Formats: sequence, C-alpha cells, structure tokens
Amino acid sequence: MDVLRTRPSIKEQQLRSRIEQTVNLKQLFKVIDSRPETSGAGVIYIAGDSTVISLRKFNSSCRVNPISIILKEPTSPMSADSYAKELKSSNRESKLASELIGAGLSCASAALGWMVVVGSVGAIPISGGTSAAVTYLGYSAAAASTVQCMVGIGRSGAEGFAPDKLDELDSQAWYQNTSKALDYISLVGVGASGTATIKAISNLQKS
Repeated sequence: MDVLRTRPSIKEQQLRSRIEQTVNLKQLFKVIDSRPETSGAGVIYIAGDSTVISLRKFNSSCRVNPISIILKEPTSPMSADSYAKELKSSNRESKLASELIGAGLSCASAALGWMVVVGSVGAIPISGGTSAAVTYLGYSAAAASTVQCMVGIGRSGAEGFAPDKLDELDSQAWYQNTSKALDYISLVGVGASGTATIKAISNLQKS
C-alpha cells in the first residue's frame, strides 16, 4: 500500500523523462555541489503546469541544515532575460508585502508598549513603587518598538521605490547588528515588563 501511495503520477513520470532527455542532471548536480553554499542541496523542479517533482533529495552528509534549490519553468514561452525580470518582480512584490506586515506589527507593538508605560506611571503611587519597574522596562521596549516601526515604514517605502538601495542596506554589518539589538531590547523589555506587571497587580490586590 505504501508503494502505491508514493508512486509518481503519470504527469510526474512524463516530466522527469522530459527533463532527463533535455538536461544533463549529473553536470547540473556537479555545478551545484561545487559551491560550498549549495553543496548537497536538494533540487526541486516546478513545471509550467505546476507539476512538481524532486530531482534530488537533500544530502544530509554534506550539511546540517537542509536546503533546496527550486527550478521553476515559465508558464509561457519567453526569453531567459524576460523570465529573470518576471521572477525578480514577483519576488519584490512578495518582499514588499512582507515589509508592510512587519511594519504593521512593529507599530502595533509600539502602541501597546506606550499604553503599558502610561498605565504604569499612574499606578506607581498605589503600588508602592513596584510599577516604576514596569515603567522603566516598558519604556525601553516601547522606544525600541517605535524605532522599529519607523524603520519598517521606511523599509516599505524603499522596497517600493528603491529596492536596490534596500538590498545594499541589508548587506551592511552595522545595520544587521543594529536590527538585532533593537529586537533584543524589544523582546527583553516586553518579557521583563510583563513579569513586573504581574508582580504589580499582585501588590495592588494585597493593598
């Protein structure tokens, strides 16, 4: 029964046969394995009619983290240059959507962070000062999230109007380190202020 379930369909068999007749797979795999960053990668082929086959499985003896190279066939006849431009445009649209979602989440996090700060300031007198910790920790998280919100809005605009500049920025070590630092401050601040908030609520209930 397992053999029947895993047996390739007729379309998959026909696609594999066509590829083997037109592409030197051994040479293709040799080129892939000649580069350290792609050595041992699995190879997946997607035909123009969306039929998907695996030309080679990932080789776990070459690397720990599995990676796959996806070869996609154009849905209609076109030159290599035209297809490359189409793929680049499609990838940019997906990246723009991702940037917009990221900016939205960062801005929502910033708004919630400032709500925590404002609320904790008012609670300091009746919580015996415990809420002061919430204020300080929440402030750092809110400030970091605000910066992330502004960066997210800027990245969304850059992705729409100057994507090449954004790619160049992403490749800069200082920008990568700054982004990691903001993520760390935001996460640590939210986690710590959350713990302090629970303690503050407990003190309020006892008073």
